[in-house]
Amino acid sequence: MRSIGSFATEGSGLNSPRGLALAPDGRLHVADWGNARVQVYNTNGEHQFAYGEYGTSEGQMLGPSSVVVDGQGRACVSDPTSGFIHVFDTNSQFVGRFHPQDSSGRKVLPFRVRSAPGDQIYVWTGGHELPTSN
Repeated sequence: MRSIGSFATEGSGLNSPRGLALAPDGRLHVADWGNARVQVYNTNGEHQFAYGEYGTSEGQMLGPSSVVVDGQGRACVSDPTSGFIHVFDTNSQFVGRFHPQDSSGRKVLPFRVRSAPGDQIYVWTGGHELPTSN
């Protein structure tokens, strides 16, 4: 077992990590809620880079709570504070964001995401999971 990261509000530090995902390349993506970003670590636990930042514009988050990396290396980050799921490509560049909706078309809060077969993700909305295609 090992520990990674240390507390900090700047640089490579973590501030209230909430969720993590292991990418196909072996890197660990950590949803860093308090710093409104995702931190990425290599297999030795060394910080590599971060993506996202605090804000409400494209590529910005308010409080990421979980992250999923699909088989192609794309990351989906749940941000219930903003109501969005943010999508980043294999180079951690912002691709887009969307509000998940229930079967009646109402927007729901994306509390957590998790992976599913076929590069799909499931979005936990507090009451049930919604399958969503990437």
